[in-house]
Amino acid sequence: MKPLLPLVAGRRLLILAIIAPHLAAGVWSFEWFPFSSYPMYSTLRREPVYKFLMLKAFRQIEVNGEIRREEVKFRSRQYLWPFDEPGLMQSFAGLIQARRLDDVASGLYEIAHRYRVRRQLYPERNLPEIHGLSLYRAEWRALPGAPNVHEPDQLELIREVVLP
Repeated sequence: MKPLLPLVAGRRLLILAIIAPHLAAGVWSFEWFPFSSYPMYSTLRREPVYKFLMLKAFRQIEVNGEIRREEVKFRSRQYLWPFDEPGLMQSFAGLIQARRLDDVASGLYEIAHRYRVRRQLYPERNLPEIHGLSLYRAEWRALPGAPNVHEPDQLELIREVVLP
């Protein structure tokens, strides 16, 4: 029976050793590695304008004998596979910074071509037809309630490719 008492006391000390630093970090608002509250995700940036790259697909449709351009939502992983959007945008940002806009156009063409091939291979997925891709530099202002979440305040076309 005597070995049981030190075991219970040891458990309580272990629990106290785990919880106490976390409580102290919360009460005194300091960051300490395993007990960090990650303020980078809980605070608003000082600059209320967010800038990043945006990829848009389009198709051309004929309405009353006039060719119109219609945007196609192109953010799903199934559209960009085997790539992922954050990785693509980071790669394009590096190419833009290095002023290699021809390589940006080649990359856009490659993405569009892979999408078209996938669309032909998997007709049961009902993927929308596209005729080209555009890469934009977008700017959004952070507004309370985010009424502008779907429409950026400013779009600047960087490069566009039209498929044959």
